[in-house]
Amino acid sequence: MKSKPDTKLRKPKIALKSIKVNTGLSQETFCFTATLWVDGKRFGEIKNHGHGGPDDVYPKSGNYDDVNALAMRVRETFPRICTEEDDPPIIQANFPEGLAASLESVCSELISDHLMAQDLKRLLRTNYLAKRISGGGVFQWKKRDFGMGEVGGTKKRGAICAFELMARHKGYQPLNSLPFDEALAIFKTEGAKR
Repeated sequence: MKSKPDTKLRKPKIALKSIKVNTGLSQETFCFTATLWVDGKRFGEIKNHGHGGPDDVYPKSGNYDDVNALAMRVRETFPRICTEEDDPPIIQANFPEGLAASLESVCSELISDHLMAQDLKRLLRTNYLAKRISGGGVFQWKKRDFGMGEVGGTKKRGAICAFELMARHKGYQPLNSLPFDEALAIFKTEGAKR
């Protein structure tokens, strides 16, 4: 008995590596270059000049039908975007079910995640970050204010300072002591709230 071929599309696992973003040249879109990986294999190169135009995808195979096939898989398997109540009224009126996801929207979100991770790493080096438990929002205090500036302090003193921060500001969850992925998830969801 022959088994039927699986006609259901699988959601592609998309990743960007070797990301280089030039925020100075980013006008309407991110100005970037990156290597595009799909399902754990190098698919090709992707870039955008940052002037509001579409992403340019250069498949490793040289066959642009591969790009169209990937774009179709993304459109069919990724959740729709712009389905939130706080989206602009014109989007809600014209696209009540939201917009279909695209390879470009997925890559743009990956670039945003990359930039947020860079920002968080930079902030964690010089600041104590904490999430307010009631009301949300992420707040920061300079490490130098707790004796951990660039001039002095030891690792032991840093641990004491982190504890002091937690004790002084009850109702806050410090991000510095969390695993990076957990801290990043909080930073992404709570960082814009104030």
